[in-house]
Amino acid sequence: MNGRIHPLDTAFLGAMDAKPPTARWEMAWILTVHGQAPTATALRARAEELAAKLPPLALRLHGRTGARFWAPSPFDASAHVSVTATDNADHQQVLARKWMDEPLPGGRPDRPGPAWQLRIAHTCGASRFTAVYTAHHAFQDGSAAARSALALLGCTPLPSPPRPRPPAFRHVADVARLAACTTIDLARSRAHRPAQFPFLTGQPGASLTDDVPLARLKAIGATTGARPNDVYVAAVGAALAHWATTCRIDLPELPVLIPLDARHPTEETWQGLQTGNRLYSTRLMLSCQETTPARRLAQVTKTLHQRTVTARHAVQDTVRHLPAPLARTAVKLATAPGYSAAVVSCCPLPAHTPPEGLRITSCTAHGPVVPGHLLAVAMCPYSQRASICFHTDAGLPRPEALLDGWRQALTELESIRVPSSMTIPRDAHPEPDGPA
Repeated sequence: MNGRIHPLDTAFLGAMDAKPPTARWEMAWILTVHGQAPTATALRARAEELAAKLPPLALRLHGRTGARFWAPSPFDASAHVSVTATDNADHQQVLARKWMDEPLPGGRPDRPGPAWQLRIAHTCGASRFTAVYTAHHAFQDGSAAARSALALLGCTPLPSPPRPRPPAFRHVADVARLAACTTIDLARSRAHRPAQFPFLTGQPGASLTDDVPLARLKAIGATTGARPNDVYVAAVGAALAHWATTCRIDLPELPVLIPLDARHPTEETWQGLQTGNRLYSTRLMLSCQETTPARRLAQVTKTLHQRTVTARHAVQDTVRHLPAPLARTAVKLATAPGYSAAVVSCCPLPAHTPPEGLRITSCTAHGPVVPGHLLAVAMCPYSQRASICFHTDAGLPRPEALLDGWRQALTELESIRVPSSMTIPRDAHPEPDGPA
């Protein structure tokens, strides 16, 4: 945004209009904060201060179907932020879930509404409150939304250290390889159509969460050179296999999208804040017939290492200079039911400095369920823990089997002993920044 709309943002707006009118395109962060909740007056003042310094926060969605656009509007803080007092902590959680399930009021020509909202629920006298930040995915992706939520709460995001850019000729070669791999993947997706699921409704359904120590995922990966994200994706694959078996669905493999944060470290930000979508999604085939945990993890680790580490600079350059026609094609392909059946993302809570007296004790990211997809899964590493959320389609049978399969998969992965021939050297596998 910042004076011009990135081709990916316009492509997302086009995808919204191409889907059924009932499709939901909001994503949400739920934060549990230890400390005194801000007053409504203080929160509105903070929102007005940020909107004055970062004008894109004052944008609203306008236009008609097929021609929507973000346009500056007079900033009304009360339409974006609110503080609600509740009777008890349980009511806080109920209210937070209600807010998460509600669509944003914007998106209709006769009622242009805010692109984002931050709502806080607190109990009088309690030292803990719940904050729910919701945003149109066409306005912000998960990384940008997390930073906005932190800034509104008074937490200053810490910018990533600048990194030197590799030689240009290396970028050209990597971009060519990336284009070739994408073309081959597209050809394969058309040759092998995935299973169709007649029970899908296109509406968001159950939201199942789990919270595990981050050290547990790191310990599992330590035996193979895998990152915590690799362990997470492998466990999600096992959870989907368990769900398919429970529901007696013949599912040899399932294509999923792995979104990558493609922002370059040199992109302009204000205190680390970002707007817009800068995502590149790579497709990964998760086997639902693989029964050996070690082999499943090794397959995921090898593939994600090739797609997310070695091609990272190419991804950044491709997204940064993406022509509008290619952006539309990419988003249309990524959201097509025949190309993938789920989104599996990792959205770390950005490093930040909380104001005195506040401490974030838990956070959960909820991604939108693309119409035609089974579910959206998001892992959110924060502090020394990681939350996992399975957000399913309303028609998905036996959603509780996903959480059972996830927990069972972690237990099985903890018991693996992998030969050195199946590992990836740790020094060749750096931890990328942002979702991977």
